Parts: sequence; structure tokens; C-alpha cells
Amino acid sequence: QIAGAAHNDQVVGKKDSELFDQQLAAEFERTDNQILKHRLVEKHEAWISYPDGRRVLFETLKTPLYDKENQVTGLVGISRDVTLRKQAEDDIAKLAFFDSLTQLPNRRLLMDRIKTSLSSSKRNGEQGAILMIDLDNFKVVNDTEGHDAGDQVLRETAKRLTLSVRSMDTVARLGGDEFMVVLSGLGQGRAAAAVHIVTIANKILDNLSQPHSINTSNYVTTPSIGITFFDAASPPASTLMKQADKAMYLAKENGRNGYAIYYETDSHEQRKNATRAQKRAEKTA
Repeated sequence: QIAGAAHNDQVVGKKDSELFDQQLAAEFERTDNQILKHRLVEKHEAWISYPDGRRVLFETLKTPLYDKENQVTGLVGISRDVTLRKQAEDDIAKLAFFDSLTQLPNRRLLMDRIKTSLSSSKRNGEQGAILMIDLDNFKVVNDTEGHDAGDQVLRETAKRLTLSVRSMDTVARLGGDEFMVVLSGLGQGRAAAAVHIVTIANKILDNLSQPHSINTSNYVTTPSIGITFFDAASPPASTLMKQADKAMYLAKENGRNGYAIYYETDSHEQRKNATRAQKRAEKTA
């Protein structure tokens, strides 16, 4: 069954290289030789593909065989199909680290990605940024069309956000209509990073402001974006998230459908000026 054969005589006396693809057969030979040479008992897993398109994961326990003089005479392997178990493990991992609605990383995985980005920034000295994104008019969709329509908007928003950034960046859903983006590798200086950020923020504004077609109506859920930078001297991930959240609310105060950059001062007016909170009308003008 493992070899995909219909009868015993198709496998008896055959070598692995006659039954499996060459790479897999070579791996079997390598592990078998190690087990025989060092008298090991080992368990390993291998994916095997079949002509009909199936892929099956086999878990194999291998152990040497001995004669009465305790000399190794061969090897026996016992295999079992663990494909369903592997799928269940993957599903559990997805539940733990990914949002079930959008398939984006959840808050738990996001925190890990931010910490990784901070460590990378400390090593290479490059700037990074965190963007907190909240949909301005999402409640209207839920109240008017129902939660299924709201879920449709959230899934589409996740796709649009993913297309707005690089493949190396992280897009996550925090819950409700809140999303977060982690950008790394934005250059050595804050000025260069700011140029990248403004470009990306405007791209997100463009993409997320496109109407959603729901039933017979079009709905626009514009984003308010809060931005905070990080580098080698930045505070912990939890503090950066709070900074981005503060900037997002500042963007809402300044008319929504725009972005604001976090600035470390307690003066509300100074923060408004220094972050250059930008309304959509100003951008399009």
C-alpha cells in the first residue's frame, strides 16, 4: 500500500529506488544505513505522492534486527498513515495563530512577528513601522446588510491590505474591524522610512476606499490609519501597539479617511501638526 502497488509480487525483492522517487529513496537509504551502523531505533515521517494526486504522510518506526550472537542482520520498519493527524495538528495551529475569518495572523502571532522585527532592526539598524487600521463606516454595513455582509467586507479588506504591502510584511487582524500591518526594512534613516510609509499609507487608503458591492448596493468603508516607527532603540511591542492606536484615533479626530503618525509629546495641538494627519480631501487635492 505504501508503494502504491496492487499485489505483493510488485514489491517483494524490490529496492526503494524501484518503488519511490529518487530523492525519497536516497533519504530512506541514508537513514537505514545510520540505523544499521549505529544500532539506532528511530522514528521519522515522509510524504509520499501517488499518480492519482494523493499525498500521504507516513510515520515509520525503524529498528535493527539481531541474531543470537547479537549481530545486526537487517532492519525492520513499521509504518502507519498519519495524514489525518497531521491535518488536525495544522488545524489546531491555525486556530492558535490565525484568524478564522480572514486567515490572517491573529494578535498572538502578530506579537511574535513584531518582536522578530524589533530584533532584526536592532541587528541591521534599519527602520520599521507599525500601522493600526480601523474601518470608519463598517458599522453601517453590519446594521444595514447583516453580519454575513460584514464578514464579506472584512475578508475583502484582508485581501486588499495584503495586496497593498510587500510579501515580507505582516498583515494581521486584531478583531472586529481592526487590522495591523508590520513593515520592516525601511532603510537606515527616519526620513527615508517616512517616504516609504507615506507611499504605503496612501496605497492602503486607495485600495480600502474602493466600494464593496453587497447585494444591490455599494458600500465604502474608508480607513483611519495610525502609524508609529520603530528602530534599535524602540520600546517593547506592546508599547508600540499603543502608540499606533493613539495615532489611529488622532486620524479619526482629524476627519477620518486618512493617516496620522505618532509623535512623542503630550500637546494635542503639537501632535496634530507634527504627525501631519492627513484627510482624504487633502490627499486627492
